[in-house]
Amino acid sequence: MAKYTLTPDEISALTIQIPGLTKMSGLSFDGAALTVPDSLADQVAAIIATPNWQDIGAKKILINYAANKADAIKNGGFSFGLGGGVTIFCATDTTTVLELKIANDYSITNPTATQAFPFPSGVINLTATNIQTIYAAVIAFRGSVMTMLSSMVTGVDSGAITTTEQIDAADWPQNP
Repeated sequence: MAKYTLTPDEISALTIQIPGLTKMSGLSFDGAALTVPDSLADQVAAIIATPNWQDIGAKKILINYAANKADAIKNGGFSFGLGGGVTIFCATDTTTVLELKIANDYSITNPTATQAFPFPSGVINLTATNIQTIYAAVIAFRGSVMTMLSSMVTGVDSGAITTTEQIDAADWPQNP
């Protein structure tokens, strides 16, 4: 067992750099020192020997934070006006997007068909034009979230973004 005197922030910066680390990996912190089991001692020593290892870990933490925020936004749903005062809330998780893609592809080859599509508020009959418009809007929304995530990663990597507050304050795409 090896012991390292590290701050809680340094421990976070260290542990994010250890692939496959779980709660059962045997690391322990007693408030003053981090105890590392022999199975991880060489890996921890190599990380700590790397110049600016704390900054590397801090950047990974910020990038993970931004990625989690992006996932929450892009999978959080989408309100869409169908016209005539009808607004639907469409889930935007991966499964629903795949279902929309299938419905979209079908609507392209069958432009006069009406399809029943499940939404959180219930099943709604949609025209081919409705489906194509909803699918395009959902894809554009999810794409804009991923574009924002890319700019967050660039900002973190360049050192322009150094806090979670900056990530939260960014102009993330919103549910229209």
